[in-house]
Amino acid sequence: TAAELQQQLAVLGNDFKGSQLDSQFTQYLNAPYVLEKQVPPTLELPTMNGTAAPLLQSKARFTLIIFWASWCGPCRKEIPALKKIAAKYPSELLGLCSVSIDTEPEKWRNALGEEQMPWQQLLARGKDRDLIGQHFLLPFIPKAYLVNSTGKVIRIFEGNNENMEAELDKLK
Repeated sequence: TAAELQQQLAVLGNDFKGSQLDSQFTQYLNAPYVLEKQVPPTLELPTMNGTAAPLLQSKARFTLIIFWASWCGPCRKEIPALKKIAAKYPSELLGLCSVSIDTEPEKWRNALGEEQMPWQQLLARGKDRDLIGQHFLLPFIPKAYLVNSTGKVIRIFEGNNENMEAELDKLK
């Protein structure tokens, strides 16, 4: 729980208190959804054409939210496996939503053209990237969150997870 984590951080003493890391932990602990493992149902980000779209796929029982960037080699390496997953599961069961943390929209658009990912693509930059940082802990990418239709986090996949498809098979 948040209280337990704060208690453990207090043991670090005065050297930790007031540090940049202390500030980051405080921001993380104060984020309303992270510790409850819940994705806010109203969280929206811009699509390729600039319109806002939700992270949660309303028609699917589950949504796989994938965090990536065009410059991330492991992220790009994971895309063929994600395409296989997107083709394997019916949209009523599983929706995919990729969220790029690219800082340069043109590089993101170029990567989308190259990769041809047939699911929702969103971009988190500037204030949107800060908002994502408040709701998801992303020390590295790729990282994916499997959530149910109400936004409850079911499973977190970190890095290139070769067991992702096997884990998703359990949804059936």
